[in-house]
Amino acid sequence: MLDDGIRTYALDAADRLVTITNQQTGHTSQFAYDGLSRRISATELHGSTIAYYAQDQVGSVVDTVDPQGQVTARLKYDSYGTITSSSGTLPDHRYAGLYAHPQSGLYLATYRAYDPKIGRWLSRDPIREAGGVNLYAYVLNNPLLYTDPSGLAPPQHIPHGVDVGQKHQRGAKHVIWTMV
Repeated sequence: MLDDGIRTYALDAADRLVTITNQQTGHTSQFAYDGLSRRISATELHGSTIAYYAQDQVGSVVDTVDPQGQVTARLKYDSYGTITSSSGTLPDHRYAGLYAHPQSGLYLATYRAYDPKIGRWLSRDPIREAGGVNLYAYVLNNPLLYTDPSGLAPPQHIPHGVDVGQKHQRGAKHVIWTMV
């Protein structure tokens, strides 16, 4: 378990984030993963209130739903993540599953901040040209198909419907294969 003085982070045996608890507000976020380490659900616990995320093809939260199936928040985004309409109490994780920082309007990935208004990362790619020649580009300029939750590497294509994503974990690079 990790603690930054405000939040407590719990990781599972595969070193994936499974719980975030804000010690000041009591707000808890729980995450579940499939066998390929893709986050498949996020559950928000606000005191005694539970909310579930409904996500689109790139992991953007488009609805939050209570246990009775009632929509409690709805979001719509443009292609690069600017919210074009919303209702209800907005969740902390929004576009492409990235953490929204409301004071700046940025989305925070593990290694970099992303600005949806310009569709670019704000800092150079930490892995330099290994992530592509444009050090500020977000997901090969194709945000409808790809995500980059770490801020390190967009997916790489291999012919015949197989897609390779890169997962960076404690300095090691692991390749994850998914059929598309």
